[in-house]
Amino acid sequence: MVELRRRHLLQARIARSVGVSESTVSRVLARAGLSKLSDLKPVEPVQRYEHEAPVDLLHIDTKKLGRIVRPSQRVTGD
Repeated sequence: MVELRRRHLLQARIARSVGVSESTVSRVLARAGLSKLSDLKPVEPVQRYEHEAPVDLLHIDTKKLGRIVRPSQRVTGD
């Protein structure tokens, strides 16, 4: 079952070809860590930035502020 999964076969198709129920295939693949097709892809390493001092790397969040067409009464005092 695990070998068929490594060939990117779906669980229902594996169950029909082996001759067991789909729940059995699901349990076996879950134990092997292959319950999802995305589990077959290699995991990309996490990119980390490490610096000697905390101030070496500065992170600033920016966002576009709303466009003010006409100032409100708080600004104009009206």
